[in-house]
Amino acid sequence: TPLHAAAQSDNSDAVELLLDNDALVDIPDELGHTPLYDATFAKSIESMKLLLNAGARCDTVDSQGNSLLHIAVSQDFSDGIDLLVKHGCDVNITNASGISPL
Repeated sequence: TPLHAAAQSDNSDAVELLLDNDALVDIPDELGHTPLYDATFAKSIESMKLLLNAGARCDTVDSQGNSLLHIAVSQDFSDGIDLLVKHGCDVNITNASGISPL
């Protein structure tokens, strides 16, 4: 979706515009990635804030069971980790391999 593309490209202005025009925040792509997942992978803290403030869920997982925290940790994205934890993401969730993000 356009929101996925904006989040992937670290374009927080486009993310904000799309959200202002009622883009759906939690629609997964074919891999199970939500726009918040894409923003996290892209280390786009501003897009992450916009999506979370728009109601994006932080408890989603991809097709391999990786949570947003798994992605932030794998990217060594400490600001993203802090933001996700503040928004209530589960630090103890395990992926399909039984690995927790922390």
